Order: sequence, then structure tokens, then C-alpha cells
Amino acid sequence: FDLFRAAAIIGRLGGDEVDPDDLRAIALGHADAVRAVAGPGAAFEERLDALMQVLFVDVGFRGNHKSYHEPGNSYLHRVFQTKRGIPISLALVTLEVARLAGLPGYGIAFPGHFLVGFEKDMGDGVPQLVVIDPFHRGRILGPRDLGGLLNQLFGGKISLSPQHIAPAAPADVLVRMLANLRGIFQRRRDTRMLIRVLNRLLILRPD
Repeated sequence: FDLFRAAAIIGRLGGDEVDPDDLRAIALGHADAVRAVAGPGAAFEERLDALMQVLFVDVGFRGNHKSYHEPGNSYLHRVFQTKRGIPISLALVTLEVARLAGLPGYGIAFPGHFLVGFEKDMGDGVPQLVVIDPFHRGRILGPRDLGGLLNQLFGGKISLSPQHIAPAAPADVLVRMLANLRGIFQRRRDTRMLIRVLNRLLILRPD
């Protein structure tokens, strides 16, 4: 299914009227800018550099370090408005803009910190994975960086493995977004909003 559209609809939990097509139109505008910066016939590295330039320098998307646990960080329309979000919402913005710019990627459900992966064609049938961190303005993460991030998040209790950088299924991405909101509303003891989130989680995971 259309992951971007489904994720945008989650924003209606906050009471706002959200039209996913309006958000996609904004993303398309950013994608047009990426193509313009990269130029016609651009190589993979040039397109990726253009994506990073447009999203994280020109537009100014970045992680919301100061108000990380605000529900609005999980609502895509708020992320487009404020240019601030959490790893998973910024990843979805990045993925949609990249897709519309002709640079398809996928979400990576990295433990504790959602990431984005792109595969570079090396010409030998074995693509090279390029992992970026939209929360930190598109920082590229190599194996050592990923291991260090795991160590930072879990104190050395988890070692990097291939499953940590595998593509995330769309339903799993939505479950993770809703799980983040569930935690927020549990901590706030906001029963009304918690029930609304749980009802949506049950649609995705009836078990």
C-alpha cells in the first residue's frame, strides 16, 4: 500500500484535517528542486548529494532534539510545517521526496533509531548499501558508525547484524509510528488519545 499516504493519515489523530495529496504536492516540489540541483543525467552520488542539499540545507529538515516526545513529531503535516521531527517521520519525508526525484530507497527499522537506505548499482550485480540518518541532517553512516550508534543506544548489549539494516515492511513502519505515539500518550496518561492509537494498531496487528 501507499506508505506515505497511510503515514500522513496518522496525523488526523491530532484533530487536524490532513489531505495526503497536499503533502505529496509539497514533497513533489522538493523533488523538483532535487532534480534541478542534480541536473540531467546525474549519477547516483550527484542525486544523493542533491537530495541532502535540498532537504537538510535549503529546506532545513532536522531532528527535534528539544521536544522529541511531542506527538506532532509523528504527524507528517506538522513535520512539513515545522521542518522538525523524529527519525521515523523524517525518514518518511526523505523517502517520498527521494522516490519522486527518481532515487528510490527504503526504510530501515534500526533498533532505537529509524534510518533510510539507498542501493547504489556497482555494475557487478551486488548493490552497495548507503545508509543515511535524516534525524541528523542526512549524515551517512558506515558500518563503524552503525555499530557505534548501537553501542550508544544499548550500551554494547546488541551487536550489528544484517537484520538491523534490512528493508522495513510498510505495515511494520506504521506499527512503529503508532507504537511511538502509544508510549507518548501512556506517559501523559491521556486515555482518550491512547485508545485512538490502540484502535489503529489493532487494524494493523489484530493479534
